[in-house]
Amino acid sequence: MKRFAFRLDRVKDLRERQAEVEEEMLRRRQQELDEVERRKAALAEEYDRQEKAAAYSPGDLVALENYRRRVLRLRADLNAAAAECQNRIAEQRERVLEARRKYRLLESLEERKRLEWRRDCDREEQIQADELFLGRWTSPHNDRR
Repeated sequence: MKRFAFRLDRVKDLRERQAEVEEEMLRRRQQELDEVERRKAALAEEYDRQEKAAAYSPGDLVALENYRRRVLRLRADLNAAAAECQNRIAEQRERVLEARRKYRLLESLEERKRLEWRRDCDREEQIQADELFLGRWTSPHNDRR
């Protein structure tokens, strides 16, 4: 009996590596979003700290209002960046799912081919066993008459 060999093994390995690359890209995209969210939280904390530290003199109120406007612009920029990250994450998830699907498709094909190979081997073994059994009964040295 010959050994089982899946002709598309290299393609399957390539698909597996592609899925791993896409998953790594998804992790990076998620890290980007986490960083934006961390920056948003730090900005909010810093704004709260500055607001509490303000002495409420006219000069401080003007400075605080200018700072508040700047924080609002930064927050809007960070919200836009977060939305963009979420869009890229959604797109990357689709790529990951597609890469995994292609890999699983080759896995299931390999499994079917392995089952076919196993059935062929079993059939071949059965034929050999039958021939050996029949050979014992039909050999010229057999004196069972």
